[in-house]
Amino acid sequence: MKNVAHFLALSLPLLCVTFRTSSLLHAQTVTPASTSVSFGSINVCPAGKTTPTPCNSTHTLSFNVTAGTTIGSVAILTTGIPDLDFKAKADDTSATLCKAQTYSPATTCTVDVTFAPLAPGARNGAVELLDGSTVLAMTYVYGTGVGPQIAFSPSLKRTLAQLPLGPGFNYVRPIAVDASGNVFIADYGNNTLKEFVAATGTVKTLLSDTPFNQSSTAMAVDGAGNIFVLSQAIDEFVAADDYATVKVFNPGFTPCCGLAIDGSGNFFSDDYNTGEIKEIFAASGYTTVKVLANGSPYSGRPLAIDAEDNVYVGNEKILAAGDYTTVETLGGSGHFEAIVIAVDAAENVYILGDVGGDSNGVYEIMAAGGYSTINKVSANFNEPYTLGIDAAGDLYVIDRDEELKEVLRSQPPAFAFEPTVVGTTSSDSPKSATVQNIGNATLTGSELSLIDATDFKLVAGSGTPPDCTFNFSLAPSAECNLSIDFIPESVGALTGSVVLTDDSGNVTGATQSIALSGTGVPVVAQISPTILQFGSIPYPGSATQTLTITNIATGTLVVDPSSNGRGAIITGNTCGAGIGAGKSCTLQVEFDPTHLGLNTNTLTIATNAGTSPEVPVRGTATGVGSLNTVLDFGTVRGRGNTSTLPLTVTNYGVSGTVTVATETGATSFKATSNGCTAGITAGNSCMIEVQFAPIQANLFQTGYIKLIPSTGSEQIIVMQGTLVP
Repeated sequence: MKNVAHFLALSLPLLCVTFRTSSLLHAQTVTPASTSVSFGSINVCPAGKTTPTPCNSTHTLSFNVTAGTTIGSVAILTTGIPDLDFKAKADDTSATLCKAQTYSPATTCTVDVTFAPLAPGARNGAVELLDGSTVLAMTYVYGTGVGPQIAFSPSLKRTLAQLPLGPGFNYVRPIAVDASGNVFIADYGNNTLKEFVAATGTVKTLLSDTPFNQSSTAMAVDGAGNIFVLSQAIDEFVAADDYATVKVFNPGFTPCCGLAIDGSGNFFSDDYNTGEIKEIFAASGYTTVKVLANGSPYSGRPLAIDAEDNVYVGNEKILAAGDYTTVETLGGSGHFEAIVIAVDAAENVYILGDVGGDSNGVYEIMAAGGYSTINKVSANFNEPYTLGIDAAGDLYVIDRDEELKEVLRSQPPAFAFEPTVVGTTSSDSPKSATVQNIGNATLTGSELSLIDATDFKLVAGSGTPPDCTFNFSLAPSAECNLSIDFIPESVGALTGSVVLTDDSGNVTGATQSIALSGTGVPVVAQISPTILQFGSIPYPGSATQTLTITNIATGTLVVDPSSNGRGAIITGNTCGAGIGAGKSCTLQVEFDPTHLGLNTNTLTIATNAGTSPEVPVRGTATGVGSLNTVLDFGTVRGRGNTSTLPLTVTNYGVSGTVTVATETGATSFKATSNGCTAGITAGNSCMIEVQFAPIQANLFQTGYIKLIPSTGSEQIIVMQGTLVP
């Protein structure tokens, strides 16, 4: 997914250069007292509620303002969005508040900020003092929301937008997600910065003619909504002036493939030349770089951080506690190679890449159990290559379909069961859902109910994970199972639901509903077996099995059986004019394969009850030969000209090594080469070249080639062609 040949070794000292802007930055006239302020851990509380305490925390931020400075506005942001987790203190009457005005004497003004988290996990924001679109000063603000958060698997998947992304599918196009679920996309194929706007469901271009290239492998968004893209250096797109200003940070080393930014604005990236993970500190003006993880060879792997600034890179987690000296292995003994990585509030890790040979799914490495369990969260993508996560735990993926797709982990699935005979269990039962706590506090269930317990049943699962109970309790990252059978007791469309009541989001009595549906069909005919499986028989040859039809309804059942092909022949029928209630009849079905290899047919049992059950007939004809029964050379123009066709010969299930000789039955046709004389084993093929050398014009000519295997039956292949002068 990456082409490291495009990375340029950077030996420049650390610096920041603005190479594109719509307006010149003003001289620094306001200085923040702190570059970042932590609000600590605060509980997520429902809107309008004051429990569980504490629900919020307020801090006063100070800014030193020089004389003559004009402040046009004050912005309090959460990843660039106003009035979310970070807001102005309500009913603030402080006399020192920073205001929109020109300050004549030098002074210190303040901004009182209240942090009330809307979701668990890292919540990053910023306070900006602006003059128009120019940022005069900024302080990063950050904190951790605390609360349980429910998630489900299997997860619903939907396409949000079609993205004509241009050329370059061999490279990762990074994305980042803000606090409102807006998705930013670095489209280097079209040299544009794009945004999927969650509120409108539309895609807009934020900036054209960007510096993106094939090395643009990672993206992050900070508390102010500024977007950072790793492109040999670190490019910053400034949100305050609608991304028209672009800065370049050259960190003094060549960043390779991973980029993350924490609540203080510090960068984390990997050094292409040394393989070290490095942290670049915002408080120093990005002049201080610290090496993490003792220079282990992490280069070329994706990177993410969590609320505690633990670093996830490749298949390892580097713990911030202990100054990054402790490393945990992700995935246990499972093999995976991640190309993109994301982390939720419970510190579960989500990856795209090669997991046990599958590169088309999104996988979760569970924090519970020490990262030893890998689960598939969503499947059936077309080579996904970029991944993002929002505050609800929903995942965003772009794949080769050029579509932005969302995996809705926050929403319960809906289960539709196969139509099922009344009184029997559906063929696709049980259907199972996994309930997981992806928050950072215990998720407690208070009720588990089944609506329509007549047609749907909660049943025991496999035991891994354990089944959800009436009053389940899930620690962060833990999960439980719900398995449901469909056993209709009446005819027609049937619906139900499994309803969970819990405290997700710290909401007392929060509910989630898994919708259930199925159709009960009338009890008429019971057929046994439901599939006629003949296994392997030599070709040519045949075998016979018995199919039993039982009338399990009242009245007389009349059946009219038929086959859709010559490979399944009904040779006996005791059903006569009808089958009485509770009685049975039989069909003798002969499997007479028409060609080598797998043969499939279908028996249809039409009934006077308006139903027509189908019975698959399957078997494999073993032998050595070709699936081609005719070689048609078409027209050859001009005497003396020839035409040659290949004939593929395959060993279908014959043990040992089988050689194949040939014999032709007309002078116009002959085998010119035989690649089968050395023999072929089961499952393998060889090639025979057959030539048509016609000798008589304007005559449709036929012949044959006989395949003579050393084991098994001979096969005649018809040959035909015409010579035109």
